[in-house]
Amino acid sequence: MSSSTPIYGIIAGDLLPLRSSDANDWAQDFRAYVKLRKLPTADAILLFQTRMTGRTRTWLQGVPEEGCLEDHIACFRQRFGAGDACRPELMTEFWERRQGPDEKTSEYIEDKARLARRPRLPDEAILLKKICLHIN
Repeated sequence: MSSSTPIYGIIAGDLLPLRSSDANDWAQDFRAYVKLRKLPTADAILLFQTRMTGRTRTWLQGVPEEGCLEDHIACFRQRFGAGDACRPELMTEFWERRQGPDEKTSEYIEDKARLARRPRLPDEAILLKKICLHIN
């Protein structure tokens, strides 16, 4: 096989280790993997099911098997993603995050951007919070 031949399907070393324990990040990575490998829907759903562990696997047993991959991912994100109840904690995590002494600026900015997306708040709320923090 030449190096220019595209490889489709599941590749053994691709899926481990998981890059993130955040449900929304994980779902985004999973979608990208399915798209990259051009997996048929049935294979993608089966792969999704085999990637669940612990409480996510227990939860999945109660999810109807019919439906498309996007239905499964939407249910997963609704159950394990950052919802309204997590907003105060997520906002606190965002605002308290500081750059480490040996952390590259690019890594810090990337992580801050990831943290900013998690609460799914409109930009006005983030701006207002920032302004309030800087008022003496």
